[in-house]
Amino acid sequence: MLMKTSNLLLMTISLMVALSSCKAIKTPADSTAGEFLTAWIPSAPAVIYKTRGDYQNLVPVIMNETRTRIVSYPDPSDLLQGDQLMKPHKLRKGFLLDNRGINEQVAFLNISYEDYSKLATPPNIYEMSLMILDKEPLTELYYCGKRSDYKDLIYELNVLIDRGLTNCRKANLTPMSVELQE
Repeated sequence: MLMKTSNLLLMTISLMVALSSCKAIKTPADSTAGEFLTAWIPSAPAVIYKTRGDYQNLVPVIMNETRTRIVSYPDPSDLLQGDQLMKPHKLRKGFLLDNRGINEQVAFLNISYEDYSKLATPPNIYEMSLMILDKEPLTELYYCGKRSDYKDLIYELNVLIDRGLTNCRKANLTPMSVELQE
């Protein structure tokens, strides 16, 4: 019992020291002229995709693996960065660059970014599930590293597209199949 207690105490102290030494952001009141604020922020993945319809202005949500319920959806305020809507960016050959965090389980709602961003709160899950326009909208999806890997994201992704996306990992979009046993 004493050994478990001392191990727990040691781990707690180690965690406190580690967390207290990670402070990288200073408030403006703490900063002096000429200091730069730095923070460790993980980079978002560079995800590009094609859809079987024109969904670039429609709000994406994430479904569970069986596509029977919504497991992730944006708050209306999440669709804006400043006064700009976070719609996907058009790339070459019909590809779109995701700006919302989609994956293979994406579905699109029948509401535009603009209209959704004006809502005070997101619709409840039941209402949102009734708004699903397409549960399997993707025809292609590629993971092309981290956004921070690129100096000129749009230009470099277009070059990758022109070269056949050989440096990107293609997602498996095979629809779920159910085998019946006799």
